[in-house]
Amino acid sequence: MDTATDTDIVFPATLARDADSELETGDSNEYSDESEISEDDESSLEEIFESCMLRINQNKLPQGSPERVQFVLTELGNINLWSKAEDQKTAFHYAVAHESSEVVQLLIHKARLSLSSSSSSSSSSSANDALDQSVSLESLLRQADLLGYTALHRAVENGDLEISTLLAQADPNDKHVQNFKGETPFYTAVSLQKIEIVKMIGTTCTVPAFDGPDGTIALHAAIANLPEAHRGGSDMVKVILEAGERQFSTGTQRFKDFIRKADDYGNTALNLAVMWNHLGMVKQILKADPSYEHSDNALYTATKQGYKDIIEELCKHGGSSSLDALGPRKHTALHAAVLSGDKDLVEMILKSRIHSALERDVAGWTALHHAAHDKFDSVIEMLINFPNVSELKELLSKPDEFWEKVPTPLWLATQGGYTSTVIILMKFLPYLCGGVNDEKHRNVLHLAAHHSDKEMVQTILKHCPSEYLKKILNDKDDDGNTPLHLLIKKGCFVKELIEHKEIDRAVRNNRNWTPFDMLYVRANIIAEQESLVPPRAKSKKDGAFKVARRELMNKEVERYRGRIKTQIIVTALITTVTFTVGFTLPGGYYQSGQLNQGMALLTKNSMFTAFMVLDAIALALSTTSLLLYFISSIYEDPREVSKLNLASAVLNIFSIIAMMATFITGMYAVLSHSQTLAVSVSIVCSTFFVSIVVLLIKMLCDRDKLEEILV
Repeated sequence: MDTATDTDIVFPATLARDADSELETGDSNEYSDESEISEDDESSLEEIFESCMLRINQNKLPQGSPERVQFVLTELGNINLWSKAEDQKTAFHYAVAHESSEVVQLLIHKARLSLSSSSSSSSSSSANDALDQSVSLESLLRQADLLGYTALHRAVENGDLEISTLLAQADPNDKHVQNFKGETPFYTAVSLQKIEIVKMIGTTCTVPAFDGPDGTIALHAAIANLPEAHRGGSDMVKVILEAGERQFSTGTQRFKDFIRKADDYGNTALNLAVMWNHLGMVKQILKADPSYEHSDNALYTATKQGYKDIIEELCKHGGSSSLDALGPRKHTALHAAVLSGDKDLVEMILKSRIHSALERDVAGWTALHHAAHDKFDSVIEMLINFPNVSELKELLSKPDEFWEKVPTPLWLATQGGYTSTVIILMKFLPYLCGGVNDEKHRNVLHLAAHHSDKEMVQTILKHCPSEYLKKILNDKDDDGNTPLHLLIKKGCFVKELIEHKEIDRAVRNNRNWTPFDMLYVRANIIAEQESLVPPRAKSKKDGAFKVARRELMNKEVERYRGRIKTQIIVTALITTVTFTVGFTLPGGYYQSGQLNQGMALLTKNSMFTAFMVLDAIALALSTTSLLLYFISSIYEDPREVSKLNLASAVLNIFSIIAMMATFITGMYAVLSHSQTLAVSVSIVCSTFFVSIVVLLIKMLCDRDKLEEILV
């Protein structure tokens, strides 16, 4: 750069002449109060610099000429490089703000020669002096303003390569501070995609700082700020990796840590490259760190998004088999591939991650479980028959405590009604047929019968291996029911099951009922089921059933009547109170001899009117409830008694509410002369209604829970 060369020649000589002239006048101190801005004038640094720049910009002398250098030097002569404005900015900040590389260069020369002139007046000039000079210049250039920006930060932010180069070359050993955003100059240049500045800092500075906000480094920023459409390799990433290699040395653990560094959210540069579908960057990172061991999370992300080319690259690279980096719910990449429904993805991942076929998620499900749950038959066959997956079969066949709480793939397929999936699983994993799964220890035939799934029952009977079929045909659940018990109870008829030669038709459950006794559990017995029982046996069972039904109904009626006794007492009390209140009126009556003798005093009071209406409602409701209780004693059918009991209970609740409202309006009527007292009493009594609402909500919730249990 010719301008810089001319300046390098002219400026030292000019400054030396100025220094000699000062020495001749007896002023040997470069930083004396006469020649520099006083402490009181520090706040005017910006004004002084602006004034200097105005005059410099108005000067028409050629750039780099001795005359211009002399002129600029003269203008800058009164600026103290070590002084700061109120916002902590230095002369370098202002020079960068004006984008004047000429002024920045002269300020750097002035600082160097000023320090050199100061050190030459000392008694000795050792190597330590040179070190002190360097340190002083660096400390000057590293001064940050109130927002943490150094002059280099601002130059990078402006995209000014020339000024950035001058500042970086003047202080190549700077580790660079982070501004209030948490960004170093290098990080800022990467974020703004200023690749030439990134190259310059990476090659000029011996230890460039890569740090950024939220635990990120420049590598994260390069990937995050690349256009989404760009999927090739990035020159920016290449420059950053090369800078990292120079600083940490290729292949060292520090270099690996640099590439694998995760931000505060757990994202590494590789994860980001995968998320943004940047195949070229994935290749760059894996090439720079061939021993990258933690790409499982990246593989999961790529699989979830369906980026096949990235998946192929990651699988080719290999990676760790550790469980440290999994997706949500501990899903592996194989889980994600199965859930995506893409057979090619499953095969691709299986080839490089055969161990993942054994991995379980939070629910304990393997990839085979998910394939069975989603009726992914082609993948089921692949998982079962894939080379070297014998361990999967061993895992599924273990009768340990854990697997008792996790449904088998066969159970999931039966539950979903997937007959084709059930056939495949029974063919390749026959031992799953004999397993029990749910809380009641039922097998798959129990499950099919419980859901009245005729086709599934027939499929199981046809394809279940004989050594397991005999067992599941007569297996009992916790209630003692075999599959035939459940099938007939549900009103379902499957001839193949009922007439199977291995079925035990005389087996009894915990209630001492045979499968055919379950015909009487449901009222809507279909004709084809009735034909299963011989006429003589049916007549005998019908008689026993009627007797048992009568006994059961009598027990229910007695239970309701025992409850009614307490309710009748409450109803009678409400009726008595409301009846009495109707003749014991608040406020009293007109006395004898008065115009309205015997009439209520408060008849013209609106609250008294409400009092009388509410009392009448409470009396009517409670009396009706009492009548219903009486009528219920006539019925013997528990269903009718239950209906009357429910109606009476509802009427009682509303009569109690009306009675409390009667009391409130009556009190308000007699206390209307004192509004404060009347309102206070009304508010206190109204808390009763809150209690009623809470109790009603609780009753409804309890009823819903009971219905769920019964279902």
